[in-house]
Amino acid sequence: MWFLARIVSFWPAFLEVMFSTCLGDLFVCGVLLPVSLALVLLPFAQSRVRRALLVFLFFTAWGFALLVLAVGGLLVVGGR
Repeated sequence: MWFLARIVSFWPAFLEVMFSTCLGDLFVCGVLLPVSLALVLLPFAQSRVRRALLVFLFFTAWGFALLVLAVGGLLVVGGR
């Protein structure tokens, strides 16, 4: 649990790393734009497409959580 507390305490450093490197571009192009598009299309989609969009959103959320843990872990290990 202390590891997660350390990651949360490094949140400003995490944001700095995310948006001062190519990770910020990957985040915007790989997470924000597709998720925004999926959320806009979700109410209008048919059941099969809606299910695919929900699966996409689920795995995108997990991917972002893993990215936060990875970058936060690097910040903790790096002592930033």
